Amino acid sequence: MEFRTIVELPSPAPLELTHASRIVAIGSCFAEAIGERLRRDMFKVEINPSTGVIYNPASIAYVLKDAVHPRKPYDSTDLVFNDGLWHSLWHHSRFSSPDQDTTLTRINSAAEKGRGALLSARLVLITFGTTRTYLYKNDKYLVANCHKLPPGMFDLWDMDLKTMVEMMQYNLSEYQRTVPNVKVVLTVSPVRYRSYGLVDNALHKARLIEMCHELTARLAFCSYFPAFEIMIDDLRDYRFYEADMLHPSEVARDYIYERFGQWIMPEPTRLLAAKACKITAMLHHRPLNDDPRIIKATQERARQRLQQFIKENPILQQ
Repeated sequence: MEFRTIVELPSPAPLELTHASRIVAIGSCFAEAIGERLRRDMFKVEINPSTGVIYNPASIAYVLKDAVHPRKPYDSTDLVFNDGLWHSLWHHSRFSSPDQDTTLTRINSAAEKGRGALLSARLVLITFGTTRTYLYKNDKYLVANCHKLPPGMFDLWDMDLKTMVEMMQYNLSEYQRTVPNVKVVLTVSPVRYRSYGLVDNALHKARLIEMCHELTARLAFCSYFPAFEIMIDDLRDYRFYEADMLHPSEVARDYIYERFGQWIMPEPTRLLAAKACKITAMLHHRPLNDDPRIIKATQERARQRLQQFIKENPILQQ
């Protein structure tokens, strides 16, 4: 008797991912969860380098557009001040600072880093979180983050399917013309947005899934990985959620990443990734004995083991 519904993975995978492949993960916090595991396993991955975490297709399309047609550097007119911090409405709060120049330096440096990463990427993993976005009334532009500014400063816009497909298709196509060998994997975040209400959350997710499938039908370099379906069907139990019952647990994230690896990584790459994972675990291990000398010696042994591991596996040096 079978007590699980195993989600079949699309075939074929868009490419054979190896440790020589340059990867960029863009989108919601779930993109960060997958990206962090790739980084742990010593893949060459940049995680939301341009803007930090973003959720809606309009903001993600903007990142792709900026890689191909760079905008002018951000200046003071692009910032807003709230609760003692300078913010960019296009960026996550990790770039915010009490000092205006610091915020501008952070976001302009990130823009350059993000463009470089996208222009050299072999694989771009995009995770959409919501169709909901906001229009900043003062300057009439769509934002990626409201930074807890007064709600009256924004108009809500739930993006319709046609708009999302056309926007993403245009910017993905422009990007792929600039980086012709790139492959793009589209996913939908399994994180549930209870603040929308569960009915509206389901509607948002359904619209995003339909958008992804329409894009993969139109663009040969795009594929869909069913992270959302794995969470909802294969892992359909609250024990696979965090205590808030909204975010996938560590076990769930590990399992979805494992399925991702089975789908896109050849066996030698998966074996190397497993070994790399053990090495990085050693680097972060803290001895029970908090004697500084023991901690230093443990860290030094881990660094030496890492150097030896990289030396033994030249693909990690490419």
